[in-house]
Amino acid sequence: MYLTVIGIFITEASQRNAGRQGDRMANLRVCYRGGNSEGETGYWLGFDYDPKFVEEFKQLIPHTHRRWDSENKVWWVSIEYDSTLQNLFPNYYALVHQQGSFF
Repeated sequence: MYLTVIGIFITEASQRNAGRQGDRMANLRVCYRGGNSEGETGYWLGFDYDPKFVEEFKQLIPHTHRRWDSENKVWWVSIEYDSTLQNLFPNYYALVHQQGSFF
């Protein structure tokens, strides 16, 4: 089985321009739509490691709706947590909106 994934990768310059706003936000480096190993719909997300941010991320999104892919260093999050992701990542909506035309 082959899966085609269209990803959006963010440049370092755009990350610097967006900045980090408050303790609860981070900028995505990678965001693409895709399923997990159980076939559930969601998004694969990559962001810089910050232990405090990761802890809050885990508190807001239950383990049943997120997965860590240690090989690729990305998180999968169920589409059910779309509004939570919008609150956590200031560039999330723009990335998802840009991808919409591909699907």
